[in-house]
Amino acid sequence: MIETAAKYLAEALEHVRPADLDAPTPCTEWTVRDLLAHLGDATAVLLEAADGAVDVEPRFGGPVLARARLLAAGGVPRGPVRIGDRELDGDLLDAAGALELAVHGWDLNTALGRIDPIPETLALQLLSAGLPVDRPEFAPATTPPPTATAAGRLLSSLGRDDHAESAA
Repeated sequence: MIETAAKYLAEALEHVRPADLDAPTPCTEWTVRDLLAHLGDATAVLLEAADGAVDVEPRFGGPVLARARLLAAGGVPRGPVRIGDRELDGDLLDAAGALELAVHGWDLNTALGRIDPIPETLALQLLSAGLPVDRPEFAPATTPPPTATAAGRLLSSLGRDDHAESAA
């Protein structure tokens, strides 16, 4: 999953221009600049996890696009990953990382005025992964329209409101 999500994110990142950095995102308190900083941290942690362990104090460095491309090329572990004194199942990391990259890829596309939905197959996989979505870092869930695609239902579960993600 994470490879597909990272590819989707990388495609969105290729469209960011300096003039876009102060544009608002669907995360109402974030600009594109804030979102890129967050994605920098997220992609750094996911790449670090490829070595089987994550430093609990991640370091920022390197361009987000390069990291997204590395993740898209399969830079994620399939076995357990140590995070501090805990161990995380590789499949759970794959799903959680894919959710992070895909949804923020959609946020970035939306901030840039691009209509590029989360791939439907990926959205279906993320919906069936059983990840908790009622977390404080996400906005409260919205009600998707009856014709919502899997991508639309996923976005609604994370407080995003895009009725364009409906089947025609």
